Amino acid sequence: MELPELWSIWKHKKGKLYQVRGYTNLATTNPSMYPKTVVYECVEFGKAWSRSVDNWHGSMTLVEAE
Repeated sequence: MELPELWSIWKHKKGKLYQVRGYTNLATTNPSMYPKTVVYECVEFGKAWSRSVDNWHGSMTLVEAE
């Protein structure tokens, strides 16, 4: 699964905007135990979250730059 670009802005299916801040577990040798994840922050509230890359594109849509 393709990683979203760092610093890109994404819209969650429930409407809030998030910015990609980083990734974890990229060098894992045991992906079933330590899946690659996307670290992202809510643009409005600044709270950070992480979600598996496999799960990312199912609920997030890239916001096009204006």
